[in-house]
Amino acid sequence: LPRLINCLCCQRAFTTFPGMIIHLESGTCQSGEDVDSINLLAAHCFQWKKYMHKGCRESFIARDKTYIEWTGAKPFKCPTCDHQFALLSSLLQHVWSSACAQGKRGGAIGKLIRWLSKRTYRYRTGW
Repeated sequence: LPRLINCLCCQRAFTTFPGMIIHLESGTCQSGEDVDSINLLAAHCFQWKKYMHKGCRESFIARDKTYIEWTGAKPFKCPTCDHQFALLSSLLQHVWSSACAQGKRGGAIGKLIRWLSKRTYRYRTGW
């Protein structure tokens, strides 16, 4: 498969958007982004209520994983079918798999993708 999806933060390319998010979550991106920074960005998106649980959002913003570790909560949920996920990349893989009717470009997921793209722009431009 062709690698048409550019990383939001570096020059690497990926076959899918979820694959690129896995790269960021894993901390292998030269930008230094990791799972905590990506979760924090997702928590600040104005659409967060549609794909993230409130207690988990508060934990991400406070940079304190105690709530999630103590409750075993899966922070992310599909806006369409309410299936729950431990990682943002897992939610996005669910959406990309056509497992439910949630679209890739529209609704809360589309807005989240645009939010992440805008918030990581400084890395691509060298700011």
